Amino acid sequence: MITSVSVVGAGNCGCAFAADLESRGIKVLLYAHPDHSTNVDAIRKNGYLESIGKVEGRFYPAVSTDMGEALRFSNVVVIAVPSYAQDDILSELEKFDVGNHIVIAASGNFFTLVARKRIRAQYLLETSASPYGSRMVDEKQSEQQQLAESWYGVNVFGFKTVMPIGSLPINIPAGLRADIGVIFPGQLQWCSNVIEAAFYNFNGVLHPITAIMNAGWIEHTKGDFYFSRKA
Repeated sequence: MITSVSVVGAGNCGCAFAADLESRGIKVLLYAHPDHSTNVDAIRKNGYLESIGKVEGRFYPAVSTDMGEALRFSNVVVIAVPSYAQDDILSELEKFDVGNHIVIAASGNFFTLVARKRIRAQYLLETSASPYGSRMVDEKQSEQQQLAESWYGVNVFGFKTVMPIGSLPINIPAGLRADIGVIFPGQLQWCSNVIEAAFYNFNGVLHPITAIMNAGWIEHTKGDFYFSRKA
């Protein structure tokens, strides 16, 4: 039974993971790379992570910029960073023995094929996408609340009900599959291998078309454009 998780990456997905897991009684350490620690610094300063939307409340995950601390906290590590940041995370993981760790990339984008050459984890897993629709929020409170300080937290506005996932090696025990399923908000769809799971990610096809068709609006707003936005 998984009772603790180290979440690597304190952005939209990582903070959504932290809030959701803590809301379900699973202890979380939220790690941020020392060069990208803005959100962790804000959570440490406030003393809590606030979440609205599908996951509501104030949560108190441990926070750190020390990968060693994150690995000592839990042998289950969820990597919740964009693909372009995965190399930096692997460079940190390479410094440690992760032979007893389960490393899950959400989303993977073929992360496991690269990671298996650089780290020796007990299991490497990847999902097809982030399980959450979420966004960090940093804005002034409404005048009705009459608060001078900024509200800072994460808005979890949705999650995927079914999430394709693959493992390397593929012979992951049924009991461990069930335990890993508890980490995610929806049902896991176990793929035959990690390549199948990665190909379920259609962002590389869908997002460029959306960007091209909205090029005029993106230029007009000077980049203040969201692919998906909750009204």
